[in-house]
Amino acid sequence: MGGKSTDSNGDSRKYGETLRYDPDFNGPIKNRSCTDVICFAIFVTFIILWIILSILAFRYGNPEMLAFPTDSEGNVCGEGKFQDRPYLYFFDLTQCARPDVVFGCPTPQVCIQKCPTTTYANIVSNPVDSVFLELSLRDAKQSFPDRVICKYNADENRKMKELIGADDCAKFIFDSDPLMGRCIPFFKAINDIKGKVSEDDIGNLTKGSEFVGKLSDLKNIGEKLFADFKLSWPIIVIALLISMIVSLLWIIIMRWIAWIMVWLSIFLFIGLLAVGCWYSFDRYIYLKNHPDEATEPEKKLSFSKKTLESYKHSKNTWLAFGIISGVILIILLLLIIFLRNRIRLAIALIQESSKAVGSIMSSLFFPVFPFILQLGVIAFWMAVALHLSSAQFPKHYAIVPPSCDKVCQPYKNFVECEVEKFNQTCKTKCPQADCNFLKYDEHNIVTVGQVYNLFGLFWGIFFVTGLGEMVLAGAFATWYWTFDKRNMPTFVITASFCRTFRYHLGSLAFGSLLIAIVRMIRVLLEYIDRKLKEYSDNVATKIIMCCFKCCFWCLEKFLKFINRNAYIMISVYGKNFCVSAKNAFFLLMRNIARVVVLDKVTDFLLFIGKMTVVAGVGVLSFFYFNGQIPVGYIKDHTPSLNYPVVPVVVIIIGSYAIASCFFSVYSMAVDTLFLCFLEDCEMNDGSQEKPYRMSKNLMKILGKKNLIDPKAE
Repeated sequence: MGGKSTDSNGDSRKYGETLRYDPDFNGPIKNRSCTDVICFAIFVTFIILWIILSILAFRYGNPEMLAFPTDSEGNVCGEGKFQDRPYLYFFDLTQCARPDVVFGCPTPQVCIQKCPTTTYANIVSNPVDSVFLELSLRDAKQSFPDRVICKYNADENRKMKELIGADDCAKFIFDSDPLMGRCIPFFKAINDIKGKVSEDDIGNLTKGSEFVGKLSDLKNIGEKLFADFKLSWPIIVIALLISMIVSLLWIIIMRWIAWIMVWLSIFLFIGLLAVGCWYSFDRYIYLKNHPDEATEPEKKLSFSKKTLESYKHSKNTWLAFGIISGVILIILLLLIIFLRNRIRLAIALIQESSKAVGSIMSSLFFPVFPFILQLGVIAFWMAVALHLSSAQFPKHYAIVPPSCDKVCQPYKNFVECEVEKFNQTCKTKCPQADCNFLKYDEHNIVTVGQVYNLFGLFWGIFFVTGLGEMVLAGAFATWYWTFDKRNMPTFVITASFCRTFRYHLGSLAFGSLLIAIVRMIRVLLEYIDRKLKEYSDNVATKIIMCCFKCCFWCLEKFLKFINRNAYIMISVYGKNFCVSAKNAFFLLMRNIARVVVLDKVTDFLLFIGKMTVVAGVGVLSFFYFNGQIPVGYIKDHTPSLNYPVVPVVVIIIGSYAIASCFFSVYSMAVDTLFLCFLEDCEMNDGSQEKPYRMSKNLMKILGKKNLIDPKAE
């Protein structure tokens, strides 16, 4: 590679002229002005409106409405006048399992103080309970308090059999257990009562028992997961701390032995893939030769322990893992073989980045600041979304028995109704009919508020991400263009942050707005796609939607790439977003061969290093939780879990997030120094008047040299 750009003159004119030497240029310029002020004003206006929206949501919303169950009249159990009644009881839970039920549950629901601990069948036709059924509600409460659950406004002078027949009191009282504030009958309680009811009720109870069985399975899974986390959380924390320490040490050590660490990460990742491939095929062969130990999972999706264990002991599972890891291993080996000469150049750039990161150690910990800001944006969005979701009005639906169809016109089953009007026109003529609470529905303005809130989340997250990138870019650019590294400013991160905050928040708002708009379009496409799948199964529609989603995914990736490089140019030259994006894009296009060969190979090597940390911690945690580490003390203290794979997945996800946080600093350093390197090659030629600013090591690999070395060298 020569000192000039390798592109033709035509390409040079197409993507602008090469940069000219500026004797006064010495890194990020100090004489700059505010950029993209209009965009900043729009961003501030958006934030003010977002805050106003949040104030309205906090004033009119009630998130407890979402957390606590709601009775048939829309009252929240455990709140207000029902504070002493935190549990919801369904008069006939079997109705919730009906196939025609879309929303809500067509049975009366009331708030009660505690879930029943006994089981009764208050059947009107049951002669055994004739004494109880002939009692008035007032007397029944005194004599049989355990078997009386009625609506709040039930007439205490009416007989129990009349109230039960009118659905004003519960027909079944089941021994129940609270689940998310709802009294869910024990499976055994439903089966025990089957011999005391009619054949129609037996059919309903059978369906109901299946429904309750599913609820019970969900509850058991939740309890087991909670128990697993209770046992494994110290190990999860230790594993995440290990991933943090390893990531930090990895980056620090790369300052001195970058080439060793890069090749070590490559070979370690290859080794981990090879071990995973070998272990998977070894398990496959073992289960194939021992069919008595092999199991095949059910075709229907389930998260029961039995089903998950069946995946673990299925030979097809291990065959799939073996093939996937084998294919990745082969692709990785081929890439390394064909890119082995390019890797040397990429390692030199990583070494330069290591020196920059080592000289600015505060850069390693700076990502914590934007990370906290991002958490703040997410927390604010969640709070506003919850309050908006609860800023609703009660919606009721009619329950009309077939015998009352004529007298209750125009009301029919599951038709929306108003309680007062329904009671005047239908309830008085047909006591069995009811206008039950269905759900809290949203006003259209609430939907608009949710869309605005979601867009605020995207814009805020991308804005904070851009802020972190621009601050780091300014610091690393200062390091590159400083002749004598001993003259580096003491608080370079602070200086870059102040420069960005004072002059370039408008440019950050502009760049992040573009990505937020594209992300919002992608969300809208996902929503449209989901709706189309509900009402249509057209192949052409699927293809069109797939193309749209793919195009906007690519557009978002391209905009993120442009933004990142534009932020680097802004941090150096202080121009507005559009000019900086154009200059960065043209600079990269004039050196497109180097972009593909050097920058992307470097990104690939950093990705390998990151995945080595994640894979190493993930493999160790897998063997630990499965009791396969042959060390006495460790094996004896391995907790016995219901779902060992769950903490492993949590550790892998957490390790990836932690490693990404540390390696993102390196990635930003590489991208910044790469852009500075391209500018260095265009502006300078190695002469005494225009010496290269790059290190001797980088000049050696690129075949460049200064005729007279600058004093800094």
